[in-house]
Amino acid sequence: MKVREIVILLFLLMTAGCSRMFVFLQRDPYVKEERKRFSQEELYVIDGRLYLKATDKETGKMTYVEIREYLKQPERWELKSQRETKVEYGEGTGEFRWARGEEGSSVGLRLPKAPPFLKRKLALLPLKGFGAEAGMYDVADAFQGFLLERSLLGFPVPWESLRAFLEKSGLGTPREVGRDLVLLLGKGLGVQYVLALETCGPFRSGKEVLFSMGIKGYETLQGYLVLDLWIQKKAQSPTEVFEIAFEEALTKLEEFLENSGWFTRVVGTKGKEAMLLAGRKSGLGEGDLFSILDPLKGERKGRVRVKSLLGDDLCIISQTEGTLLGDNDLAFFEPEEKG
Repeated sequence: MKVREIVILLFLLMTAGCSRMFVFLQRDPYVKEERKRFSQEELYVIDGRLYLKATDKETGKMTYVEIREYLKQPERWELKSQRETKVEYGEGTGEFRWARGEEGSSVGLRLPKAPPFLKRKLALLPLKGFGAEAGMYDVADAFQGFLLERSLLGFPVPWESLRAFLEKSGLGTPREVGRDLVLLLGKGLGVQYVLALETCGPFRSGKEVLFSMGIKGYETLQGYLVLDLWIQKKAQSPTEVFEIAFEEALTKLEEFLENSGWFTRVVGTKGKEAMLLAGRKSGLGEGDLFSILDPLKGERKGRVRVKSLLGDDLCIISQTEGTLLGDNDLAFFEPEEKG
């Protein structure tokens, strides 16, 4: 075979095997000088274009800015890497302490590690979404259904209950998550974490579908951000891309929940009896024992026993020892002393 024929054959093979790459290169609007300033961890692919996650210094709001726009006014933006500081949670010691991030800043009260049958109660808030074949709330509904079916360690509050609580509180549909909102959801619904959901897509690019999803998790004792995930996936259909993105999100969320404590709120106190904002869905059963904590003082107040279950998400408790219960006290799992 002549050299010219070999070259033609190689070209045809490359064209057949790398057509997607050529299509991408043809539509890639960026030059090497624009790309080389950023690492792969900093770039987000949204509908075939490259974006950076950044805070607008003028407004203080987090957004995504295309790299070309960023380069026009770099002084305006504060970049946020996908490898932001993560919270380190060690094994439970049975003692109260403050969990600390890599920089040593306090990020929340650390409770003893809970057994897997106790599910953490979550509030899922769909905040942002754009450019989707399915609407933002459709994606959020799908993810909530996925969590209800697949999660072993957590369950989201039903939309109806969450929306009714927000309406009653005069908040309507929140546009952003602030500390006051997180603390309110913790006290009013007994949730341990508020998950703010941000979606991008799904977008169709040629034969592939692109989808991105961000999840920020806030603990409801102090209102700190303790979880920050960003997941980008591509597949052949919206159904498939949702499945693989949700699966990865669930895996990372379960890893986080596995190393967290369990707690809920005391409400409706009456003498030595009260109610807990948790029930069957949280894995509670009659006779279960929990410790009580005064969240303002950080002191134990005694122990309670689950007397009876009310529906799926409430129970009546009776005090077995300690000082009188108070509304918004915390009931938490604590291993019983041996011996």
